[in-house]
Amino acid sequence: MAYAGVDDMVQRFGEREMMQLSTPSGQDMDGIVTDVVERALADVSARADSYLRMKYRTPLDVAPPEVVGHICHMARYELAAGGDKSGSEDMKIRRDEAIGWLREIRDGKVKLDLLEVSDDDESTAEVSVRENSIGGWLR
Repeated sequence: MAYAGVDDMVQRFGEREMMQLSTPSGQDMDGIVTDVVERALADVSARADSYLRMKYRTPLDVAPPEVVGHICHMARYELAAGGDKSGSEDMKIRRDEAIGWLREIRDGKVKLDLLEVSDDDESTAEVSVRENSIGGWLR
């Protein structure tokens, strides 16, 4: 489940930029290619869940505004960095800040205005460790 939509991206970065970032190289810009933007939003939302689920039940029913904003910055960078495109230094900084913020949530340094999951809640991620056949440990 994506925590932001194409409209959120347009509100933050403008229609022209979303057209540029979503249109494949060599094609005319006829409008925003919504499938491309939605895929990027879904991908970064799933990545965010890998951090959020350590403290909150995911997917979030309603994403707080700060989550939406960070998801947009992460998706913007993902759209700008690929193929023959590269994101600006500002886009990279904003993406890195968003990931750092998610790590702070995971580590309990930042709290969202959401109900946290308890330690015995089965919806939280679990890591299992076992020894593999060559004597190393797998996670």
